[in-house]
Amino acid sequence: MDFQNAMKFFAVTSKLINNIDIVHRITREVLDDWSKHNVIYFELRSTLKAIPDKFTKVEYLTAILEEIQKSNETKSMITRFIISLDRCKPISDYLE
Repeated sequence: MDFQNAMKFFAVTSKLINNIDIVHRITREVLDDWSKHNVIYFELRSTLKAIPDKFTKVEYLTAILEEIQKSNETKSMITRFIISLDRCKPISDYLE
């Protein structure tokens, strides 16, 4: 997949993440998939997201960290989370 198509993919998938249960499910499925491929160390990276009246950035982060903790306790794969920053956003967004 080239860069342009990858960016289109992320744009589409971002629209599908519209409630916190989906955040849990996607995180769990990504971790399951990589674990099934015998990966022993995995770094998951995401920009924190919020949707008004649906979930906050803290709820988004908590959902991901909960799934990582469950995975780390039950699988032989160790997962760490990297928060990425959207450079198009103002500095105040980072401080939040």
